[in-house]
Amino acid sequence: MQKDASSQGSSNETREWPSPEAVAAAVNAIVVVCLPVILIITMWLTPTTSVTVHADPASATAFVKLAETLFVFVPFTPFAAVAAWRTWTHARRYLDGNGAGWRE
Repeated sequence: MQKDASSQGSSNETREWPSPEAVAAAVNAIVVVCLPVILIITMWLTPTTSVTVHADPASATAFVKLAETLFVFVPFTPFAAVAAWRTWTHARRYLDGNGAGWRE
């Protein structure tokens, strides 16, 4: 980890980069965004019960799979952003000694 001089406080004070609260927020956002992976894998691996036969060119299949992925990931993006912000805020307050987690 790199140490950067903080713009706030004394010149002897150093802050870690990346900061622990930023790492926690990023991990939390990644977890929330990656939850749909289970849904996508389930959709791709579950056989359909349809008896209709369709042409299945490789390019169309790739486009459809990309569209399915976006349709699942995009709605989770705002939730991931809120989870990351909330985690960063609580972690920052906890590390500054101003908060005790959920109980205040």
